[in-house]
Amino acid sequence: ALLFQEARRLLGIDPHRIVMMGDSRGAIAALEMAANPAYNTYTVQYVIASVPAVKLGEQIVDFSNLSYPGMLSVISNDTGYKYAWLPNWKDPETGWSGRKLLMNNLLGTVDRDVADSRSLWSDMQISALKRKGTKVVLSVGTHDILMPFSLYLKYVDKLMAAGIPLRFDIMYRFGHNGAKDFMAYPKMALRHMLLGGPDIETGTYHWKRKS
Repeated sequence: ALLFQEARRLLGIDPHRIVMMGDSRGAIAALEMAANPAYNTYTVQYVIASVPAVKLGEQIVDFSNLSYPGMLSVISNDTGYKYAWLPNWKDPETGWSGRKLLMNNLLGTVDRDVADSRSLWSDMQISALKRKGTKVVLSVGTHDILMPFSLYLKYVDKLMAAGIPLRFDIMYRFGHNGAKDFMAYPKMALRHMLLGGPDIETGTYHWKRKS
């Protein structure tokens, strides 16, 4: 919120016509900042998010397995312990598993339900996006080694149930690089706000690789 107050003071931006975009952890940040549940000093009109992690509690507990080997490397990378991904590994300080330590490092809790409540999935984040009228463009891959596709479908159901304007791009046989043409969407959003050009269409769209 302070960043956008400074931008308004120094650059003369319109704090209520902002477009945000991000990929992976950047997409998490874009959606969280767009929701902005604690402050009201700016409004994000559009958020373009590619392959964000949306429900970290369930993801870490239930999907950190050999079906999602990328998540196993995340456990090691984000805890700092090389073998934290092994099922019998214990943190030398707390005795926690690698999964619990990862959750605590990311979200300050070892409780799966609390972790979910602090994720993009949370009612607080969803209701804030709804309240501010933010349009969401979500692009995901069906074969993402870091983010289970089933959790995206749950997230989309929750966005749609809240009545949030949504464009959902499903990229068949794409991995952790879901965007079809990432830069096209923010350009279209800005043109629509500034010049009255075509708006980004809502709905679910299906894309697949040619090879």
